[in-house]
Amino acid sequence: MAQETSSLYVGSQMLESAAKALAVAAAILLILSTAFDFSYLYALGLAFEEVPTTLADHVRSALIWAPKAAVYGLGFAIYEMTMRRLERNQTEEELIRRSQNPGFTRWFRRSPAYLFAGIAAVYVLTNTLLTNASHGIYLSTIVAWGVLSGWLVVQPRTGKQLSKTIRLLFVVFPLIGIWVGYLGYAQGRSVLDATAPMWSVVLKSEGTTQSQQLRGIRRFSTIAVLVSVDGKVSIIPNDSILTASLVQSPIAGPHRLCRLLSIACESKPPAK
Repeated sequence: MAQETSSLYVGSQMLESAAKALAVAAAILLILSTAFDFSYLYALGLAFEEVPTTLADHVRSALIWAPKAAVYGLGFAIYEMTMRRLERNQTEEELIRRSQNPGFTRWFRRSPAYLFAGIAAVYVLTNTLLTNASHGIYLSTIVAWGVLSGWLVVQPRTGKQLSKTIRLLFVVFPLIGIWVGYLGYAQGRSVLDATAPMWSVVLKSEGTTQSQQLRGIRRFSTIAVLVSVDGKVSIIPNDSILTASLVQSPIAGPHRLCRLLSIACESKPPAK
């Protein structure tokens, strides 16, 4: 009887833990999806108060950004496993101390970070000063938060009092949120910068219908955001769209690097 009672207690504890984990996962999903949608609308010059969205809309946005995040995450996991295999799970200090030239090894292992910082600085400056896009702002925010939060968690008075899990969440979760926001901004910007129509829609208005070609379309529960061929952004009721069809063949659309990772998204006119 005692064993049965113990099993029931363990089972209830597992169910309670699973319910808490699902609640936390749902909250994180909603926060990240909201960051994605906010940045997508920001790229189009819109804000949440101008677009009546619902919680269901933001949750559904995970279907857009999650596959891209999965590709990035898989690439990072493969890189980490490969490096740990090559380095035999040694720490940074162990690798440096056991090398034949510790000074050169320390410089060599730190040089990619300096190189990345230099490239990021050049990209941010050129992107910010020579264009009206905000890609560089997201990148600079990621770098700034990574440096600042990493510095805070190693300080005895600030980070050492926190658990390892809390310190990890403090550093990583905002970085993921900014990065997912960047994915949303990049997708919205790629639609705005398109040079060829991708969609043809038939709209109804006051008993009449009209056909219109669009650079892009994003449908929410009650409204739809349209980007016309001349770059004009408009918001209409969702039920005003009678039909929507692709103008270009999927083969002629954005390449896989753009669709999967939102990188190098340069739209080209369809071949005549």
